[in-house]
Amino acid sequence: ATAAGEGEAAAGGEEEEDRRSERQAIADQELLEFLFSKGLLPSYAFPTDLSSFLVERLVPRNNEWKMEVVERPQQSIGKALSEYAPGRLIVINKETYRSGGVVANTLPDVENRAEAIFEERHTLVHCENCSFVADLTDVTQGGARCPVCESDLKHTHMVVPQVFLPEEGRALKDDDRDQDITYATAAQFPVPVGKDDLPSLRPVGRNLMYVVTTDRQLVTVNKGQETSDGRSGFWICNQCGRASVDEQPKVSHSRPYKIEFSYRKPRPAHQCAGTYENVFLGHVFSTDLLLLRISLSQPLVTETGDPLQLRILEDALYSVAEGLRLAASRHPQIDLDPSEFGAGFRIVPNREDDTLLLDVYLYDTLSGGAGYADLAARNIEQILQQTLTLLEECPARCEQSCESCLRHYHNQYLKERLDRNLGAELLRYALDGTLPKEKAPAAQANLLRNLQRLLELEGLECKGPAEIHGVAVPLVVEHGGRQVAVGLRPALLAPDWQGHSFGQLPATTSTVALNEFILGRNLPDEHQMVRNAVLGKQ
Repeated sequence: ATAAGEGEAAAGGEEEEDRRSERQAIADQELLEFLFSKGLLPSYAFPTDLSSFLVERLVPRNNEWKMEVVERPQQSIGKALSEYAPGRLIVINKETYRSGGVVANTLPDVENRAEAIFEERHTLVHCENCSFVADLTDVTQGGARCPVCESDLKHTHMVVPQVFLPEEGRALKDDDRDQDITYATAAQFPVPVGKDDLPSLRPVGRNLMYVVTTDRQLVTVNKGQETSDGRSGFWICNQCGRASVDEQPKVSHSRPYKIEFSYRKPRPAHQCAGTYENVFLGHVFSTDLLLLRISLSQPLVTETGDPLQLRILEDALYSVAEGLRLAASRHPQIDLDPSEFGAGFRIVPNREDDTLLLDVYLYDTLSGGAGYADLAARNIEQILQQTLTLLEECPARCEQSCESCLRHYHNQYLKERLDRNLGAELLRYALDGTLPKEKAPAAQANLLRNLQRLLELEGLECKGPAEIHGVAVPLVVEHGGRQVAVGLRPALLAPDWQGHSFGQLPATTSTVALNEFILGRNLPDEHQMVRNAVLGKQ
């Protein structure tokens, strides 16, 4: 009876200890965190969704070792996904660290700090070939093929980092400054398949409509380094969070942090027995959107299954989105730092007719929205005109983009994709239906100068601008009595467009109309095409 009584007393004591621990956990929860979680406070003016870079050390106290925070800088998770990503160098108080761990915000005596973020991981259904991202709440959306470009869809786990840790938990040596730089995408708006996900849109141009939609879910993702097979993601241990950018590390490994311990308790194992998983780092949040929908139809490019046409459309959309972001932030009724806005685009599958729908959106970077998208919508006509001016009239008169028009610190990873002329042609078509125009022969001849030099180096005779049968031709290339007229056609016009001035030449004239987009990005390919035409090769 005495033993039974002692057992009951022990059980009662354990229950009381559990209740005491639960009360302590509730008491330890910060007031603001509790109010935010219950939706009782607005996120505007209160920084939420923060990630930290944690530098800590163990210090002895009596019969135990306690963790002491040395440094803990914080920033929004959207920025941290790029600036604290594994492999990046972080300088704090003249000490340089390399990010090497991704964990949850836990107590320092927790042995497996990354378990919590892996328990709450998402499955991202996405396309490596285009910008398509499926609704995060429906991992079966869209089937096995991308509804935009018809490539195979991929399913990749995505974890939301709360705390980043330095490699080995300490600063680097002075001679170690290697780093791997990766960037998070602009926030992506999942693409609907089979149904529209927007309220009624209002017209603001001949081929352009707009709407403000609230509390929409966006996702920002760092997919790791770019490889020939797409983005490589990150190899992260599902227990300790140790991270690698390049390849899957060994199974047994040390943790990127130390663990608080007491001599009165068993010490945890030195090596972590967790498993490395290939994941993306990301963040899901809700905010308000100003969305512009462009309706695109022939003779413009609309075949998103064609890699070249898809690339042209995406570069044009990147440029319009960045121009819209800058123009909105500079409007006198708004006057904000451009970082208060984010911008992006999505291509919406449309199976009903030959019209392609392109969405460009502007969003508040503050989670929950700060009302900027709605304010921009009230001034949408002026902002669109300012965007068009920004794209068409660069002060530096650059060929594609520069710091005087579209480029800035926050979009540096997009500099190869930004083309203000391409964006201007798309936006002008959206506003008033104007089709991209063939450039004047002299302007085409100027763009063909580099190609002309390559051809002349091979002994081909070139002249331009010139005339053939009274028709102005940007470049004429001759060899062995064979003559070929070379010109350019606008990138946004479909390959079967028949409106080029070469149509005025006799049918017996050999012509090559090069795509402006390819000429500026792959000159050797265009050189080979013209060379073969002049030499009579297939």
